[in-house]
Amino acid sequence: MNWKGKLAKLLIGFCLLTSLALAGHDVDEHSANGSRHDVIVDIKNWQHPTKKVFESYGFKVIKVDLEKNKTFPIFYVIPGGTTVYDRALVNRVAKNNGFWDFRIVDVKNNYFIEAYCSKKEKKVIKTISDEDGENTLFPIKQSGYIDKDGYVIVEPQYDLAFPLVDGRGLVFLDKKYGFIDASGKLVIDLQFDYAWDFSEGLAAVMINNRYGYINRHGVMVIEPKFEQASPFSEGLAKVSLPGESINYIDATGNIVLKTGYYQAGDFHDDRASVQIGFTYGYIDRQGNLVIPPKTPGLTKDLPIYGFSEGYGIMKIEQGDYSDTEDSATEDDLIIEQTFLYVYVNKWGEVLGDMLFYDANSFSEGLAAVYGDQGKGFIDKTGKLVIECRYVGEGFSEGLAGVVKDDKIGFIDKKGNMVIKPAYESIWQPFSHGLAYVWDGKRLVYIDKTGREVWAGRKRR
Repeated sequence: MNWKGKLAKLLIGFCLLTSLALAGHDVDEHSANGSRHDVIVDIKNWQHPTKKVFESYGFKVIKVDLEKNKTFPIFYVIPGGTTVYDRALVNRVAKNNGFWDFRIVDVKNNYFIEAYCSKKEKKVIKTISDEDGENTLFPIKQSGYIDKDGYVIVEPQYDLAFPLVDGRGLVFLDKKYGFIDASGKLVIDLQFDYAWDFSEGLAAVMINNRYGYINRHGVMVIEPKFEQASPFSEGLAKVSLPGESINYIDATGNIVLKTGYYQAGDFHDDRASVQIGFTYGYIDRQGNLVIPPKTPGLTKDLPIYGFSEGYGIMKIEQGDYSDTEDSATEDDLIIEQTFLYVYVNKWGEVLGDMLFYDANSFSEGLAAVYGDQGKGFIDKTGKLVIECRYVGEGFSEGLAGVVKDDKIGFIDKKGNMVIKPAYESIWQPFSHGLAYVWDGKRLVYIDKTGREVWAGRKRR
């Protein structure tokens, strides 16, 4: 190939990469090493070949960061029918990204994969991921960290230590919060009065009683001015300025939705719960009340869980109420009250017209419930497919905790007991291949076969 052909190929690759930022709403930021990067949040109007690749796999792109002087795109996605580890997906993204290196972050399951490519050979030459615990750390009770094999990587030294999210682990010491990376190094100094975990590449942090947001390099990209702030979810974060109602901002810090509500939840499946009087409903991303309250209930509680896998949970209060003007308090209004729960889809239609005494979010296609049918897991038709005494919120990485003979074990999605009952409680469900459990005497990490990976002994 002559020099003109080589130049043309280089220009095509460069145009593919730089076109990532052409149609989105971009903000220049600087990382800790001074390199520049852009943030693309207007995904609806963003036009790039990689977008169509993700959509063809059922992925929803939330935002795109361009790091390393805008040569390294990070795609934040909500997965569809496949995973970020699908080799065909990675290869297609690489091709449509001009074989520049990139990272895909699954914001729903807290997984990532990085792909390193050869432009000359037009292929992916190496991938790094945290699948099955690779490139991640696990907190232990003494506030240190172990790796997936149970070896101590960070000696116990913090007052608190939390699981890694997007390659960053929140730690607390001497009344200040900071973050470590996957090697255990403190990469964002202990400096914040309070902090949330990272979510979608940003973390809410408090300085001088006001919240702002930092990126993964520790740079404050949204100035501290909020009285309240929550992690980002589906591209939006719930915030409030002093004396104002709840608003939602995008990753650039712009207020994109003013709600007028003073209690609201995070967005999941394009729905967020809001308090209306003494009950609640759900709004869409434009602030429209798309699911009004089911009854004139008297609870001030927002639902414990948001939407998940297409369904939300609503509390139904049944009972007789006094509507006299002489009623002075909420307690005076209630004569007899029963709390029940229903599942609703994004348009407020009740799943199977069924009521439950207890209900948990759908996870991996199943939801833990207690109703007239019994106790166990229902599918998305409302059918009880596994009858059991469940523990916790449901399935995680294909396994769920259940009680048998007063001990906790783990079943698979067919109801088979794959880890025999031997535990008193679950501190952390399966994540990256390990679960953190209490056996009555010790906190231990176990793998999916029930083998103890760590019980407070292993050192390299």
